[in-house]
Amino acid sequence: MDEKRKHHIHLALMFGAYIFLHTTILLLANRESNGYISAALEEKLYYIHMTFMILGLLSFTPINRLTKGKTKLFDVFALILLAVGTVILYTVKQAWVFVGIGSAAVFCLGYLGALVYWRMSMETAAASRTGLVMGIGCGAAYTLQYFFEGHGLSPVLPFIIAFAFAALGYVTVKRGEEPQSADDSKDNENIRKNLICAVIIASGLIFFNSFFNGYLHHLQIQSNFERIDAYAWPRLMLVPVYIVFGLLGDVKHGKFVPIASLCMGLVTLLHSVLTASETAYWINMCLFYFSIASAASYFSIVFWNIAPKTRFPELWASTGRILDALAVIILGVLKFSSLHTAVVLALNIAVIAVLIITMAVNNDFNFFMQEIQSVKTKMTSEEAMGILQRRYSLTPSEMKVAKELLLTDDKQSEIAERLSIKVGTVQFHATNIYRKAGVENRAALGRVFNGIIEKSGILT
Repeated sequence: MDEKRKHHIHLALMFGAYIFLHTTILLLANRESNGYISAALEEKLYYIHMTFMILGLLSFTPINRLTKGKTKLFDVFALILLAVGTVILYTVKQAWVFVGIGSAAVFCLGYLGALVYWRMSMETAAASRTGLVMGIGCGAAYTLQYFFEGHGLSPVLPFIIAFAFAALGYVTVKRGEEPQSADDSKDNENIRKNLICAVIIASGLIFFNSFFNGYLHHLQIQSNFERIDAYAWPRLMLVPVYIVFGLLGDVKHGKFVPIASLCMGLVTLLHSVLTASETAYWINMCLFYFSIASAASYFSIVFWNIAPKTRFPELWASTGRILDALAVIILGVLKFSSLHTAVVLALNIAVIAVLIITMAVNNDFNFFMQEIQSVKTKMTSEEAMGILQRRYSLTPSEMKVAKELLLTDDKQSEIAERLSIKVGTVQFHATNIYRKAGVENRAALGRVFNGIIEKSGILT
């Protein structure tokens, strides 16, 4: 197996493990509380957990900045706390556990989510196939969840959870140090426009799900998760949508993802039409999961592409997750799901109009022009070297050697002679460079470097 394929397998394992833990822990903290706490508290519990999810997602950025990218100690600590919290949630069925331990576990889940999404963003900038990784990871995670959690908790589930923790822990500990700052793009005006448009579009796509999400959450509690359950077979509809969007995400820097998400949003308008019909329940559930997967795919792929060009890449990489949780809280407090379906339909149509205008402003419909702009803004080798230095925290001495390794075909003995250092010193710096960049040899480092140059024109 070649190195690139092995690297993508590691990424899919990391992302899939996180998504599986994300969905499983939220299930343990919410659905499993049914019957152990009052219905009134159960209605609010999901919103409490989403608040802690946001806090966890936001906590990663200041920790990463204060430690200058050396967050491994915090990462491992969060992983251990999450594992302990999961064990307690799985074994102890008491109100204080679902509220207190559940909230703490979700906070750790948010922190680790920001770490994983940032890693995916950096891999996107390095030309890794993160769209495919997302599709495979999500597909595997939701399939496993359905078979081991959809019909009640399977006896095998603890072993699957343990494997997911081991996989996430392995990749977390093994990773090289990430950058503490992003490159200062010359096109800051365009980057700001891209960010604003991405936030508006992601918020609109999330909005489509909000009515049915709140409505479903209420009905689940009322039926004790028996007649109505979000973990039933329609949840498998997430799998094909994630895979399709994942494949689209790797084509021409994901430029077809916005229009595909918009098309899915148009289909989702049927949510507010079909909700009133009991017989249309299963169709509506399928539409709901189509919509969730398309919105999550959009905000993942688009923000992963933009984040490395911003001043706070670790924050922007997981912005979609923050917006998603924030929408759940705000629209839940406003009791959006209690609105009449005609009102919801009118609001959704208005949001569609806003999305079309925003995508037009962002040139999401102008595929040919975007390709031209990408070529025009491709950075020079020197600019790419600067990004490489910041991304992998290379020292000045390592940078001198890295330039020789990447910009020449000379042997290490020739590099040593030109830099007036020993061959052993060149080998020492080269080994450190490969370790920090997460590669094994000079050729792989070259692919990372070329990926930075090729990705430089994204979303300009």
